[in-house]
Amino acid sequence: MKHAIFNFYLRRMLNEGEREVRMLCYEGLIGEIEKRLAGPRTVVPEDMFEENMSETTVGEEEVQEPIIVEENDIITVERSSTIIISPEPPKKVTFNEEVETKIITEEIPAWEEPREETVAESSKEITLTTNRVIIENNIPPFKPINFLSYKGRDLPCKCNKKWLKQKADEHFKWTTVTTKMNLHCCKCGRPANRNNINDGGNWGYYQLCNSCFKHEDYDITKESWYNKPCLVCDKPMLERVNIAWGTDVCSEVCKYAYLAVKLANCYEHIPQKVTHYIQVKNCTEDEEEVREAARDYWIKLNGIPDEGAEDRRYYNNKTWSEARQRTQEEYDELTVSVQILSLFFN
Repeated sequence: MKHAIFNFYLRRMLNEGEREVRMLCYEGLIGEIEKRLAGPRTVVPEDMFEENMSETTVGEEEVQEPIIVEENDIITVERSSTIIISPEPPKKVTFNEEVETKIITEEIPAWEEPREETVAESSKEITLTTNRVIIENNIPPFKPINFLSYKGRDLPCKCNKKWLKQKADEHFKWTTVTTKMNLHCCKCGRPANRNNINDGGNWGYYQLCNSCFKHEDYDITKESWYNKPCLVCDKPMLERVNIAWGTDVCSEVCKYAYLAVKLANCYEHIPQKVTHYIQVKNCTEDEEEVREAARDYWIKLNGIPDEGAEDRRYYNNKTWSEARQRTQEEYDELTVSVQILSLFFN
């Protein structure tokens, strides 16, 4: 009977009021209805019952009119749908090929049909499988060799202690250190500290200093200038010769050709600048090759010179034709000298 009264109220057959009125409906009316059911039964027509229900008002402490309910009436409940999801446990990730099972429990709303009350529940199981990742590394970690740990014994890197002592003395003559340098480089023999030592196993050494490590690990293809066109001859740069900040060329020939053109006052002045670099600035390149490279670079920048430029003299300097003739005479003399020497030794 208590459940019937409670359902009766939830079905909103009574008007909503304050909390005290709801408790009164739940507690006080139960006894009244039981008394009425124990006594003579009164059948109330449905129309009158609905009219009375619409006109019934509930006070703060009492109910004006009692409600008559038949004994065999079935009172149903319509509830708003709710979903209660249990909090999800934290996810576990393991690497032992174990299977983790996560249970998510949901209460599905009860969709009641009229005149019956049902509750539906369901649960779902989600299985998550994490594969094991195995990383095999049999290479032991690099541990630098401290010669203080090998007093009276040979070093594991097979370096000669006398040679290391000699290199250390040479190093400490021109520099003053502020940290302990108990390590050494197996290539150059210089002393080093822990921040200046690297693993040299990839190049046949046990340990290397930073300078030797950079030299061994150097990859020219990773340079920003690699394979870019030369500033003078436009060929791909496989080597770099620096002239000034941001100015690089591919060879010494292009370097002196660039300087001759940039420092010459005019086209007729270029042969004298090239001769000056050969005779005074210790340029070891072939003079004729540098001169022709400078001529091509001038044409690239300023275009083809006029017809008389080759024989035009710039002050007391030699012309282009005279410079070529002098170079050819030197080549001829050198060829004759080589032939005489070859005959003499044969």
